[in-house]
Amino acid sequence: MNRTTIFLLLAVAFFSFGYTKDYTSNDVISKIYLLDRTLIRATPGEGIRFYDISIPTLPREIGKIAMEGNNDVAVQGHYMYADRFQDLIVFDISNPAVPIAVDTIGAVFNRIYDGGWMADDVRVVEDNSSGGFSGCNSCSQSETVNAPVAQPNRDAASAGKAGSLARFMVVGDYLYCLDGVNILVFDIKEPARPRYRNAASVSWDIETIFHSGNHLFIGAATGMYIVNIDDPNKPMLTSQFTHARTCDPVVVEGNRAYVTLRGGTPCGGFANQMDILDISDVKNPKLIHSMPLTGPYGLAVRDGIAIICDGTAGVRVVDATNPNAPQQVGQITGMIPHDVIASGNLLVITAQDGYHLYDISDIRQPKRFSTIPLP
Repeated sequence: MNRTTIFLLLAVAFFSFGYTKDYTSNDVISKIYLLDRTLIRATPGEGIRFYDISIPTLPREIGKIAMEGNNDVAVQGHYMYADRFQDLIVFDISNPAVPIAVDTIGAVFNRIYDGGWMADDVRVVEDNSSGGFSGCNSCSQSETVNAPVAQPNRDAASAGKAGSLARFMVVGDYLYCLDGVNILVFDIKEPARPRYRNAASVSWDIETIFHSGNHLFIGAATGMYIVNIDDPNKPMLTSQFTHARTCDPVVVEGNRAYVTLRGGTPCGGFANQMDILDISDVKNPKLIHSMPLTGPYGLAVRDGIAIICDGTAGVRVVDATNPNAPQQVGQITGMIPHDVIASGNLLVITAQDGYHLYDISDIRQPKRFSTIPLP
């Protein structure tokens, strides 16, 4: 490994983990994924847990997978894709109480982890490669935590909903994964047998991924990248919006992009704000307004209302229908939130103390359903 490569890997290690740890407490940050009314939680260093939240006032854990080296998940139909260090593992979660590993693509991720583990430019190169099932020796699939839950019939092509801190995103028949430098492309037309297709280079500091229309919106420590996927096998950079170095997820609604910037972390910088961007011309994104915040993490947007995880300030509800003058119209305090998913009238919040479910039938006045404490 030459000196340039070593420097690059060390730089990625320093700057690319703004959403692996909460640097206000040194706690790990769980990723959340919602599939129908099954909540999936991926916690680095611990593994994956499944919760039945079909009755949001009475959530319950129904299964878990103990797995080293996992950071993210995404789902297509009843198949879940999860990273395990360098590998991509496919699980059948048609019964999430008893997940079954069914396929592996080995040595596909070039990742660096907080524990110091390093991958040295490994990559699957065959155009039609699928690793085939090689087992999951570091996965411990638990017995059912509670009685099995009857799951609704799912369209085989349906995907769930990720939080804004996600590095994995399903779009149609493709899975896109960030490895800190590249967008890795997997063909999942056969959901149980993904095929690695391509690695599209973007930037060495990419952190989060969001999909809207025929574009991927990539949050990076230095800005937002807009990537065209008209050819889903070959993502192509359309444009970039740059800002001071910070950690920054991005979500999109219509012709607006909402980017939270959080400073005081290994991502660098000191800005704490939400930027609202005009992306009506995706080749030339423009800043409309910057709203000062306390220490934001993830966010969600619905009908111009932004729900922002803002560190010690809790969850802010901001009316941004007039993007030049956004106004706070609600707030949830008493927690340090990390990310949110809004689905129908349900709001899921992951925070330092656990997972909170809220009724947002009136989005300006969220009402608490329940809390899932940390195990």
